[in-house]
Amino acid sequence: MGTLIEEIFSRKAGKTVKAGEMLLLDVDYIMSHDNTTPLAIKAFREIGKPILDKNRIVIHLDHAYPAPNVLAAENHRKIIDFVKEQELPYLLHQGVCHQVMIEEGFVTPGSIVIGADSHSNTYGAMGAFGSGLGSTEIGVAWVTGKCWFKVPETIRVELHGRTQSGVYAKDVMIHITGLLGMDGG
Repeated sequence: MGTLIEEIFSRKAGKTVKAGEMLLLDVDYIMSHDNTTPLAIKAFREIGKPILDKNRIVIHLDHAYPAPNVLAAENHRKIIDFVKEQELPYLLHQGVCHQVMIEEGFVTPGSIVIGADSHSNTYGAMGAFGSGLGSTEIGVAWVTGKCWFKVPETIRVELHGRTQSGVYAKDVMIHITGLLGMDGG
């Protein structure tokens, strides 16, 4: 039995995978928001091929909603027009994109969700694999439904005892990252 990510990737790959392997896997959902979708649209149009599965694309208006300036309003119009043109079923504008992805059932245990946002890795809290990608990669995924992944190496960190009052999980993780370094030691 491997790590959770190895199990998720193995199920998607149809074979047992190990840390370090490169895999091209189908993704369950592809998320973008009002700050990242315009560049994804540009990449998509440059590819010139149709969207593979409209039901896997989830676009949010949340980072600049309601629009605080003309540029944001123009981006919203561009996104809304694209959603109508492509007949996409999911244009959401009801809260923070990552929270809405979970609440609306797009992120489920065992799923692979990519997003044009660096916080997409938080889907791991739901037993899913989430990865933040650039807008260009999102545009490519709209066409292919797939993404390249390297099965990550993992380390085990055991914590014992209790934290002092006022010390939270984020504080602990920042401290551990400081001890291990960004590459894990």
